[in-house]
Amino acid sequence: SYYTGVVPVDRQASMERTLFRATRGNCYVKFVPVGEPLMDPETRELTQKAVYVILYSGAEAKNKISKILQAYGANKYPFGETAEDQRLALSECTSRLRDLEAVLSQTRSTSHDTLSFVARKVPGWKRKILREKAVFHSMNLLNWDTSSKLFIAEAWCAAFAINEVRNALAIGKQRSRVQMESMLEVKPAAQHGAHGKTIPPTYFRTNRFTAVFQGIVESYGVASYKELNPAVFTVISFPFLFAVMFGDVGHGIVMALVAMYVISLEQKISRSKLDEMTQTVYDGRYIILLMGVFSIFTGLIYNEFFAVPLDLFGSRWKFTSASTMACGIDNCAHPAAVKPPLAPYPFGFDPVWKSTSTALLFFNSYKM
Repeated sequence: SYYTGVVPVDRQASMERTLFRATRGNCYVKFVPVGEPLMDPETRELTQKAVYVILYSGAEAKNKISKILQAYGANKYPFGETAEDQRLALSECTSRLRDLEAVLSQTRSTSHDTLSFVARKVPGWKRKILREKAVFHSMNLLNWDTSSKLFIAEAWCAAFAINEVRNALAIGKQRSRVQMESMLEVKPAAQHGAHGKTIPPTYFRTNRFTAVFQGIVESYGVASYKELNPAVFTVISFPFLFAVMFGDVGHGIVMALVAMYVISLEQKISRSKLDEMTQTVYDGRYIILLMGVFSIFTGLIYNEFFAVPLDLFGSRWKFTSASTMACGIDNCAHPAAVKPPLAPYPFGFDPVWKSTSTALLFFNSYKM
């Protein structure tokens, strides 16, 4: 008698030893590995398996071998003893496999056609769902008047944009092709006070130049209704205070050139999708330009070009052997007196300051 079936490869050696010891060597075991992983009928996972054939004799050996195969999770398959039975089993298996391949092929084809159809429809469905979601989100902001069966919207609007709102309602009526048009009623803004009246929200008109300054100010706080907009002063104060600390002619020129290059391409860049760093540079292109221009101005005052002093007009100090300290070139009759020059350096710091032992302390304290 014999058993045939498949067993996981990792259990092959252990099962062979167990069979040998249980039957005291009175069985013949042959393993042949399967070329590709097979799906386990119990776990539904792909497992590398091997085909086994066990030849034995006796009912006692049969019971032992059956229990061992069950313990090792081996699958047993019936196999005819005669050649005719074996040919019949092979024919049946071949026919079943052919039928299963046809079913799987048809299923794959049907799934592919269905998914292809769905894939073509997904973008349109997505747009429709997003549009409906936006519509319902907007409708949730409205109040429903059950008596008149109307939606009532209460919103704040800048006074200069009233006509734009009317035009938008007219366009909406035309596109939706409805019989009744929307009505717009303008109410005066409530003044804030101590009686619990609603305070209108703050709105400041901005353009592509002032938007970045407005964003900087509003990151700290938003001015109340009818208060002065501090962003107007920030347009000058913010880049100038930066330049006071950063001032350098060379670095300022680089910043200004980069900003002007971005500004020259702003029409093209505005239509592109940018990463976070590039978007930050693009949004701040005008403030970077002003910081570069002011840095050039303060750099001329500090007399620095890439941290190197510029001797444009000639130093007004000179060192002599009569003293360890410098004296003015036009007031050095007595060098030991260390008198300052009568005519100071025309613009900015004298370049001689960069060569002094206290240059770093002096310039840092001046800038800060």
